[in-house]
Amino acid sequence: MCASIQRIGCCNKMLPGRHFKYRGIKKYRSLLEEGKAVQLATYAYARSQTCGGTFPAVGYLILDSAVLYSPSGSPLLGEGPVQVVDGPGMDEVWQTFAEALAKAEEWLEGKGPVPARPLESQENWPEGVELVVDPSDPTAGELCRYCDYSVLCGMKELT
Repeated sequence: MCASIQRIGCCNKMLPGRHFKYRGIKKYRSLLEEGKAVQLATYAYARSQTCGGTFPAVGYLILDSAVLYSPSGSPLLGEGPVQVVDGPGMDEVWQTFAEALAKAEEWLEGKGPVPARPLESQENWPEGVELVVDPSDPTAGELCRYCDYSVLCGMKELT
């Protein structure tokens, strides 16, 4: 079972954001350390848009381990066992992600050929894609399981 519940609040002052994960203590710590917590940064960015542009403090609560990780760049404060992980703030992660999207804008808008990643040679990947796809990961192609167009890129042959 993998489930998540998001709660990022904002009133007159920023309230912290927590993203609940059932398991994944190593994975989510690593995402925070490496500045690759794009999902958490996306929630923080969305909340910042209704709160004057200020990104909230955020963290991952790993339920099966009862661990709350928060990046040093956007640490949660207060009482309780918060483990602050050395990593960039969510504003920095969001900015890196937004820049990567801007570099891929031509093919995202259909103005150029859409590359079949991660089947395409890594040297042809746009700058910044490593934020969401690890080029050294031999299972990177598993991301394609979410795509309904595997015949177009050659991942699946016509029958």
